Amino acid sequence: MAKQKSFKISFDFDECLNDNIHIQNLAKILVNTDCEIFILTSRVNDGVISNNDLFNIAKEIGISLDNIIFVGTSNKYLAMKKHNITLHFDDNADTVDRINRHFDSPLSTNKRAVLVNFDFEDVVNTFPNYIVIKEQ
Repeated sequence: MAKQKSFKISFDFDECLNDNIHIQNLAKILVNTDCEIFILTSRVNDGVISNNDLFNIAKEIGISLDNIIFVGTSNKYLAMKKHNITLHFDDNADTVDRINRHFDSPLSTNKRAVLVNFDFEDVVNTFPNYIVIKEQ
């Protein structure tokens, strides 16, 4: 019987996992732990637009194609809740804010989303309580 993964982590694809070598390296490290890694993307998989770039990077990193979640225009926090994802990395400040507000409780300071690849001044002025990773 296969050991169940203890922690589920997701990454946004466009402007995050696809073009940030540091985030790709983090994902590669996490794939080899007891974490289950997902790609949670606002893209759709309707066959009209190719997602070959996404599939190729997922394979290169070692993320199962079964762990690619296409949410389209739905809120990512709903997919996180459905798949019991604990932590999400995203480049969109509004998405990160929505996730953190949804999962935050008055008794907790835990955050569920981390902001990456962003305009530092804009984000710090708008969302001063973020956990952020900025590529140099």
